[in-house]
Formats: sequence, structure tokens, C-alpha cells
Amino acid sequence: MNGMLCWFLFVSTGSSQGEPKYKKAQKLPFPNAFGTIALQALVDTGNTIRSSENFQEQKEYAVFRWWRAWRNRRYFKSVGQGCQLDGMCWEVKAHVVLGSNCVLRNNLVFRTHNEGRIIISDGVELADYVLVMANQLVEVGPNTYIGPHCVLRDTNHSFRGSDLHWRLLPHQTEPIRIGANCYVGARSYIMPGVTVGDGAVIGPASIVTKNVGPCEVWAGSPVARMVAHRLDPSKRSTRKRDVALISMFGFDSAGDEEEDGSS
Repeated sequence: MNGMLCWFLFVSTGSSQGEPKYKKAQKLPFPNAFGTIALQALVDTGNTIRSSENFQEQKEYAVFRWWRAWRNRRYFKSVGQGCQLDGMCWEVKAHVVLGSNCVLRNNLVFRTHNEGRIIISDGVELADYVLVMANQLVEVGPNTYIGPHCVLRDTNHSFRGSDLHWRLLPHQTEPIRIGANCYVGARSYIMPGVTVGDGAVIGPASIVTKNVGPCEVWAGSPVARMVAHRLDPSKRSTRKRDVALISMFGFDSAGDEEEDGSS
């Protein structure tokens, strides 16, 4: 029996580089069946220890995420069911209404002034570093995706005809409305007064200054323009630079090699 106890199943690694505290030793030969049973008991005990440690860490992290979601929920005017609100580093100084099943990532900024409102409909996902500002209204339709570093701002300064400091200039405010099932690529800027139709796609790094029709694909900077239509192949740009761009969205570029003379 004393000889059996000298066989250890777990040995301390003594490492400070993130390795587990215990590691499983190789299976060792025991002189009898009782020794084999004792070895299996030690194996089960060691697995229980490791599982308990992992469970405790997961439990603590789950509690922290619950607390963060509870804290974030208090920022909003109303919140629907099933929203994921455990993102970090938010600034919410706004009248914001959230629908159901919304997903809000990290480093988001919501600001409203005067009677401004921000309405986020059901199933909307806001990626990291999205900025939404409203003096009147910014509305995002159901199941729409807003990519990282996008800006939705319904107000801008009126610089024309004046050399005054920008803080002294009057504001131009018009509501922004984004329809259902839209996709807004990363680093895009939606200007005041723009309405984006249902199912529209905005390419990355686009500055949208005009209304976008349903199912249209817009892209470009400094001013975005329509480059394709999701359902009507005849409404597709034939410029080479646009063909290369829309091919990234899954459009077939066959037959679109000709220039339209406006490159």
C-alpha cells in the first residue's frame, strides 16, 4: 500500500507562464487491481478540481457581464427583450429607444440635444465605435447592420456665406432614416436629411449625402453614388473602378468591362 501511494497522478508545474497548476502524469503501472482503481479515483478527483476552477472563473465572468448589461440598460429610455448590452466604454447622453434583440458592441456614443431622439428598431446591430447624434431624429430600421466607426448625425454647421467661428454658425438639422435589412459598411458617414431605403447597401468609407433607394448599392468618397442594384442588373455601373468595387459584394462582373466615358 505504501508503494502504491508513492505514485502521484498530478505534479505541480511551478510555471508562471499561464500553464495549468496541475498536469496529468502518464499512466503508471500498479501492482494490482486495487492500485488501478485508486489511480482512476485520483484521475476523477483531478478532473473535478480543474473543472471546479474553470467553472468558478466562468461564473465570475458571467456575473460581471450580467452586471455590465444591467448597468448599460439603465442608460436607455426603453429596452426591448433579448438585447445584448454587455459592451464596454459607452457614452449615452441621449433619449434612446431600443427594440428587441439588438446587439450593441464596444465604445459606442449616443448623444441627443433639445428634443432629439434616437430610435433603434428590432434586431439592429451596432459594431464598435459607432457615433449617433440627433438634434431631431435618427431612426434605424429592423435587422440593419451599422459597421465599425460609422457616423450617423442629423445636424451640421452652415458654413456658406460666413467667416465666423464654427461655434457661432447656425445648425442645419434634418432627420436621418435608415430602413429595414440595410447594411452600412465600416467608416461610413450618413449626412443630415438622408433616407436609406429597405435592403440598401452602403460600401465601406462612403459619405452619403443623398437619399438611397431600396436595394440600391452605394459607395464612394467624397460623395457616394449608386454603383449597382441588388435586384435589377440593368441599374449597374459599367465603370471599371465601380465594377471592381461591386464585385466585393458578390455581383458578377461579366459583361461590365466597358467604360461609360465618365471615369
